[in-house]
Amino acid sequence: MRMRNLVALGAGIGLLTGGLALTACSGDDDDDITPGADAGADATKADSGTGTPDSGATVDGAADTSTDGAADAGVASNVLYIMSNDPTSGKNAVFAYKRSTTDGSLTAITGSPFATGGTGIGNPGQALGPDDSDYQLIASADHKYLFAANGGSDNISVFTIDADGTLTAVTGSPFASGGTAPVSLALVGSNLLVTNQDYDLGRALTGVNANFATLAVASTGALSAATGVTATPTGIVATGLYPTADGTLAFGNNFTFSAATATPGLLSFSLATSGALTANAGSPYSIPSDTNSPDAAVQADQLVLGMALNPLNKVLYVNYVIRGEVSAWTYTAAGALTNVGSAKVSGGAPCWVRVSSDGNFVYATDTATDQVSVLSATSNGTVLSEIQVLTLSGAGPTLVDAGGNTGHTSSEAYDEELSPDGKYLYVESERLSNDATYTEGNLIHVLVRDTTTGMLTESSAALALDPDAGVPITARSEGLVVF
Repeated sequence: MRMRNLVALGAGIGLLTGGLALTACSGDDDDDITPGADAGADATKADSGTGTPDSGATVDGAADTSTDGAADAGVASNVLYIMSNDPTSGKNAVFAYKRSTTDGSLTAITGSPFATGGTGIGNPGQALGPDDSDYQLIASADHKYLFAANGGSDNISVFTIDADGTLTAVTGSPFASGGTAPVSLALVGSNLLVTNQDYDLGRALTGVNANFATLAVASTGALSAATGVTATPTGIVATGLYPTADGTLAFGNNFTFSAATATPGLLSFSLATSGALTANAGSPYSIPSDTNSPDAAVQADQLVLGMALNPLNKVLYVNYVIRGEVSAWTYTAAGALTNVGSAKVSGGAPCWVRVSSDGNFVYATDTATDQVSVLSATSNGTVLSEIQVLTLSGAGPTLVDAGGNTGHTSSEAYDEELSPDGKYLYVESERLSNDATYTEGNLIHVLVRDTTTGMLTESSAALALDPDAGVPITARSEGLVVF
């Protein structure tokens, strides 16, 4: 799918692809290298769970002595968490589910949902931007703490995770995020890295003051005041930070929402043990032009969103939303990035991406068409090729957005997470409709994954997060944590 022009956000319209309108993309964890959602790997071994291998977080009680996916005594396991992202003041909440070990199905945990005490991000016009973020919800490596970004109230909620999967807010929660409109979190050691997007249509925030902030995490889970705040380039709004497994580097994207003169690209930082970020030589890295089918708007051609790191090789995967490609970049110990190729996907607007724990398969959510593309990753993860595109259930009627654009579904794939054993891929679709009579669209899909071939099957109906479940039609659920 090709986007032909970038429309002003003020009109509440996103990107146009012929007759296909892309309003926004968003996302959360992979099987191996999600920032801060590690399933409990030791600092010295590769993670086979959801998240970045543990880099020695002091919030961990102790390094696990068993393989990822095996529960420590008194620690929750086989759970899934998702945020309602309710933009009603003070009404954001986390929904908790027990995952079946037989078929991956979900059953609500007693007491769910759990109030964050904060406010989600609203997007009444279904515009590009407010929902474009990754890792809004993450867990600590030891599964003892859950962190939630309240994008509409500029704070972070922290919960203790009880053995039965229930959540209890830690004393002092929620905590100031160190900026405005926090949308993405990453936990490295005892430092929480927060992406403050400073973009909220409900508050006339424009992204001018977007930043990355570091908050220290105490042994109780409480967060300190922000330190090491790093502003993003003028006209650029990042949608997340992706630290490497050893905690020495972090990559981000230079995403732009409007007619800013800045060109989108990739950010590369060195990451100190204090959580301070230092831009590496060459950053930001420019996105290669689309020589096969160049768009008249170069900025649109180079638009990037979701990113993920290969767990076994120094390869960074990047989604080119408008061009419909997933790209591979190698990186050095100094954070230097080199583009080594891209692969087209069949779905529209690949936004968020995850990688299997063996590094052999890459999963991209094709937001505009409510699909998931499966790509093989060969030659040490550098060569990508689409091997499957799966259309999700419950896509809903054709969307007519605030600008009158049609051509894509009312329920669109955003966040995705692989289970620690790699047997299931959970995908969250968001409601994008302005039709008040359409109350559905916020869904959790349970996809069965063949761990040998990487292929996916949706064998049961998606779980609806609709008004009856406590998610109003004004909310677009987001953020997945799976372990």
